[in-house]
Amino acid sequence: MAAALPLAALVLLLLGPGGWVHAQTPRDSLREELVITPLPSGDVAATFQFRTLWDSELQQGEDWSLFRMFSRTLTEPCPLASESRVYVDITSYTQDNETLEVNPPPLSTYQDVILGTQKTYAVYDLFNTAVINNSRNLNIQLKWKRPLEHEALPVPFLHAQRYVSGYGLQSGELSTLLYNTHPYRAFPVLLLDTVPWYLRLYVHTLTITSKGKENKPSYIHYQPAQDRLQPHLLEMLIQLPANSVTKVSIQFERALLKWTEYTPDPNHGFYVSPSVLSALVPSVVAAKPMDWEEIPLFNSL
Repeated sequence: MAAALPLAALVLLLLGPGGWVHAQTPRDSLREELVITPLPSGDVAATFQFRTLWDSELQQGEDWSLFRMFSRTLTEPCPLASESRVYVDITSYTQDNETLEVNPPPLSTYQDVILGTQKTYAVYDLFNTAVINNSRNLNIQLKWKRPLEHEALPVPFLHAQRYVSGYGLQSGELSTLLYNTHPYRAFPVLLLDTVPWYLRLYVHTLTITSKGKENKPSYIHYQPAQDRLQPHLLEMLIQLPANSVTKVSIQFERALLKWTEYTPDPNHGFYVSPSVLSALVPSVVAAKPMDWEEIPLFNSL
């Protein structure tokens, strides 16, 4: 029991008293957990875990505040930052204040066009002494005065999905699905893949298909991996047809690793880094709502 007291004190110092008590049931929250494991050698191993909990009710127009989501408020700006601002989307806020109430009222606002939609943001400058009051406590709150008519969020014109298929420990296939949901515009996408060296890629199995037909890339660059030195590098410029799904797949074989080269918790499998997409996506303004018809994307894939 004597050894447990310093550990409990250490947890309290690192997490603070806010990690033990919540004002109300946590909803959207970011949790920091410290796991302390005594080792047979007598040392202590400390591991940090970060967990995020998203509550769908808060995303459907329910009142929210910083304290309600994170069980704490803003007390001061980061001492190492030259600028420290909080931006809150108040696009639904009107001058007659019939829909949304923002507290405390922002001292300034910022407007920008995001994906063709005019957005308005409330700006809270934490270096402004008028923002954080004498109690050094800033709790931004948004309250809805009437129920909102929820609309389905628009699907982005470009989104992707990546997965690994196959069975056993010898071979498999790495696949990437590129979605272009624009009704009539095609646009190019630069796809960059970095694959670990212990996955030996078979470049001759690289296939790119769109709407059931072969899609030849306009540009391709491949740099093979070197065992235990550098990963594979694969870069391609692909034209995505309008309203289509483009599948990029390549087969691989797993290399035989030494027991010291296995990553922690190998029973989870080997993690592959995500692809990087670079593209000039057409504006939402250019697409008419009447053209947004639900058409099956997998009719020929």
